[in-house]
Amino acid sequence: MIFNLGLQEIESGIKGENNGLNLGLERLQEYIPGLQPGNIYLCGGSTGSGKSMFVINNFIYTPYEDYIKNYKDSMNLKIFIYSAEMSKPALGVRAIARKLYLDYGIIADTNYILSRGKNRVSKEIYEKTKTLAKYFEQMSEYIEVFSNENPTGIRNTVLRYINDNGTTYTKTVQAHDGEKEVFDYYKPHKKQLVVVASDHLGIIKRERGFSKKENIDKYMSYQIDLRDMFGVSFVNVQQLNRGIGSTDRMKLDAVTPTLDDFKETSDTTDAANYVVSIFSPQRHELANFRGYLINKRDGGIGDRFRAISILKNREGAADKILGTMFLGESGIIKELPKADDMKPEYYVAINKLTKIN
Repeated sequence: MIFNLGLQEIESGIKGENNGLNLGLERLQEYIPGLQPGNIYLCGGSTGSGKSMFVINNFIYTPYEDYIKNYKDSMNLKIFIYSAEMSKPALGVRAIARKLYLDYGIIADTNYILSRGKNRVSKEIYEKTKTLAKYFEQMSEYIEVFSNENPTGIRNTVLRYINDNGTTYTKTVQAHDGEKEVFDYYKPHKKQLVVVASDHLGIIKRERGFSKKENIDKYMSYQIDLRDMFGVSFVNVQQLNRGIGSTDRMKLDAVTPTLDDFKETSDTTDAANYVVSIFSPQRHELANFRGYLINKRDGGIGDRFRAISILKNREGAADKILGTMFLGESGIIKELPKADDMKPEYYVAINKLTKIN
């Protein structure tokens, strides 16, 4: 049976069915082949680095848009987002800001869109926002957003979907206390990709009596079972240790994240198929980074730059870093040319990007 299931996957690949959903970063996908079933993806970053935006844009919304465009008729997609950092309305406004940029080239942050303080959203942008209703209505069929929940609650929600959309087969084995039925394999009614995004692991609701570490470890245990038994994929956000910006590391020019920088427990990195980090050189007062000009006084792009690093890759090469442009107001991350190919006019164009006030 294992051979037959493996052969089926090989044949699916030959048919072009294992491409994975697009992550929006071409060079990243040379090493991480899109959003695939049965993987645990872990993204780490310091406070304010943009890790949540990176995950939402590149592991949720961009793959979803690829699915609607190219795979809607051939497979099912279901994404569960558990956000402990942002409420549903806050996530909604962030998603609107992203779509305003993609559809209209408008850079508008949350404060402007919500007319906070002295900001007042223009009638033009309000009218453009209303044109996005159909996009978000369709999205709601595939993406569900939940407030904070404990690991068991998340597992139970996922299992309900799994059981409603496929059949679990068991087999009889001989145990020390007699015969028993155990899990054999799961067959979905239709090819499917089920994704669970958690932002972030350190503040998900705790099981009763659990410490933070015990809670995360329990959740990772559930993730491994759901991944290996049912092909569920998980996208986790995790905070990095504050020591990344220590004086000693600055002196050694070693401020880029490593696997050892992930907080609370190593179970998260051990379980993950892929581990990536997001890093802002400006926040560590670096004038240059891997050939990219950062210092704005010298014409660099400052906090518009983010480095995406592949720290772990079970299927191939790791220790790869690519430069990206970070548009925090709109929650967008775009791939930059390699450092040697960055022309002066690229820096000028990026620095001209300004939000509406």
